[in-house]
Amino acid sequence: MLCMLDSNDMCGIVDATYVVPRDYGSETMRKYDSLVKGWIFGSVGEDVLVDVFNLSSAKDVWEKLKAIYEPTMCWKEGYTPAIKVCTKIHRSR
Repeated sequence: MLCMLDSNDMCGIVDATYVVPRDYGSETMRKYDSLVKGWIFGSVGEDVLVDVFNLSSAKDVWEKLKAIYEPTMCWKEGYTPAIKVCTKIHRSR
């Protein structure tokens, strides 16, 4: 997904560390935000979509997905990085 955003100069939509080109006005940013949300929605399964569909911006969707899937240490120190979803699944049992 990041390669698609980067190739279209849209990384700044989801990541504040990227500089958004100055010629992007608020209407352009709104359109790009909707476009990026559509790309993300089209890239996730229905089981994930229910967790992010009602979020207001592409950045909110991106941050929610990062919170779910970004590598983290699982239950004990010394374990190799695992996906946070392992904790989410474990807690729901």
